[in-house]
Amino acid sequence: MVSEAEIGLLQALVLDHLARRALQHDASAAHQNHPSAGHHGARRALLDDQERQLALRPQPQQDFVDLIDGQKIPSVEEVLNAFIDETYMKYVWLDIKGNPEVFKYLEPVVRKAYARAASQGRDVVIFAGLPSTDVIDEFKKQPSYSAAPNPLPTLCELSMSDVINTKSSFFGPRYSEGLLLEDVAQAHSLGVKVISWTLNDRNIIKNYLQNGKFDGFITDYGAYVVYDYYTMY
Repeated sequence: MVSEAEIGLLQALVLDHLARRALQHDASAAHQNHPSAGHHGARRALLDDQERQLALRPQPQQDFVDLIDGQKIPSVEEVLNAFIDETYMKYVWLDIKGNPEVFKYLEPVVRKAYARAASQGRDVVIFAGLPSTDVIDEFKKQPSYSAAPNPLPTLCELSMSDVINTKSSFFGPRYSEGLLLEDVAQAHSLGVKVISWTLNDRNIIKNYLQNGKFDGFITDYGAYVVYDYYTMY
């Protein structure tokens, strides 16, 4: 049995092999305000029965959770270091939860990751997700996160008006909203990339590849995407 950190790294390497260029991780401000990470897809691969397998106990930092085999959930910093050091991927989507002051604690971690990438000549984009009005409110409490001259990118999941209001670089609508061709065209006219989530039905994946104008999307079935993309194009 391997740890969440090793699963995340393995997943990243698999994504590279399938010619995908991005990784998504859940991020939250854990005990004592140390951001922790755990990709829900990776956890499903590791655990047989989700929450039943988790033993919660008070311990410092991200060590407050034990997985079934005693391994620890990695910090966001550990995930980003593995992403930079061990993969050739470009994008990381940090799926933010609505913890108080989460961006206050996340900002130095992300800026440190960008510095690490720059020292290795790596061109990466690490964007924080804004999935709800509560998270947007937390985001606005930390204006330095998006301040010039070095603003950190965000992805807004709500609407194009919210994308514009938060000055997000990415728009991330859920797949159930459809192709959103007008919204995607507006986003592209503003220089915003659009990434839909989470496409797991093969017919939907094929439809989005054929008829959509998205810049990318998230799926748990990368092999479907690779096969359909290369057989169609």
